[in-house]
Amino acid sequence: MKTFRKVFWAIGIMFFLPLTGYSQTTPVFEKVAECQITVPLNFSDQTFFDTLFSLAGAEALHEYFGEYYALTDSGQFYLDFHPSQSLVPGETKTAFVYKINKKVRSGDCLRFIADQGGQLPNIQGIFLMQAQQPGCLPGDTWIIGFDEPGYLFKDYNGDARVFRLILANSKNWEGNLGYFSAAWPGRKHCLLFFK
Repeated sequence: MKTFRKVFWAIGIMFFLPLTGYSQTTPVFEKVAECQITVPLNFSDQTFFDTLFSLAGAEALHEYFGEYYALTDSGQFYLDFHPSQSLVPGETKTAFVYKINKKVRSGDCLRFIADQGGQLPNIQGIFLMQAQQPGCLPGDTWIIGFDEPGYLFKDYNGDARVFRLILANSKNWEGNLGYFSAAWPGRKHCLLFFK
């Protein structure tokens, strides 16, 4: 009886996996795009956020970041945030986009990027990529901007949050903050990193 069950499940898996679009050899992370960006000469944390403020506006930024941002007395956009790996003005980077095919944890994603020798993008890298190479980012996806947990946004509960760029296509997007402690499902989510 046990042998029959094993054969039954083996046959079922053989027929079911092709229907799901996956196979036993489907990689967890699959490269879907590669292109280059050049960091502007006047790029810095503050100029980046000034540009983001002018593009998205206060209402949109409040929706994306909530309590994480504020306006100074002069009306300047300010966010107390520094990535673990800053982008260097004038430097040219190769950007890699990998689709997540199976459910993974944030630690799995960080280890994969480290194994590739990649630089973590955080929010700055995502928006620089969207500004310079919008056609390189696949549509109908959620692009994740990972960083080390200590350099991510923290909400009121102290949870580390990861910025995601939600793309309908190269021109229509919105921002979203996911939880570092949560799992990332496959299909829609993509990793971005630089070399």
